[in-house]
Amino acid sequence: MLLDTKLLYKVLRESLPFFVLATVGELGAGVTLSNVENLYELVPGLLAIIPAVLSMRGSISLALASRIGTGTHLGLISWNQGFNAELKNNIYAALLLSLFLSTVLGAMGYFVSVFLGVQGVSFVQLVLVALIAGMVAGLAQVGVTVFISLYSSRRGIDPDNVTIPILATVGDVVSVLCIFLAVRVVDILLVYIGGIV
Repeated sequence: MLLDTKLLYKVLRESLPFFVLATVGELGAGVTLSNVENLYELVPGLLAIIPAVLSMRGSISLALASRIGTGTHLGLISWNQGFNAELKNNIYAALLLSLFLSTVLGAMGYFVSVFLGVQGVSFVQLVLVALIAGMVAGLAQVGVTVFISLYSSRRGIDPDNVTIPILATVGDVVSVLCIFLAVRVVDILLVYIGGIV
């Protein structure tokens, strides 16, 4: 079997810059996570859900990107067709998965934390953090996924070559920021509710 050098060059030309950006973005997200010990004290058990939330976001957005990419190749989804039924169904499925899995991850994070003997862990706190972070990051990533997939296809670039590295970076960076946001929102919410009760 002969190697198609033109195809290889096209894939490298389209993907390589985004893989370099993905590497830099992943390093930035990792460094940020290592410098926020105060969040781990604020929400005991947070370390149990962070890897799962990051992995979930990547899995859902990459599956969505793959389905949209296939849809563009088959002519079922395109920039000109807008939000047709095929695209809407894929978006709804990704958001429903985010909602369900975020709740499950928060609950599992609680039980793992209790099993490991983490002190002061709260079921409500972990579920709310996972749910808020998962849904906000999910909405952001669905928007980025749809735009990048459709725009790259419109420009004659194979969406499969660019969406994975872009979403890997955007997904982790957005998810880390959403986890920070969720921790702050849940902390304020629980203090407010505690003040009322």
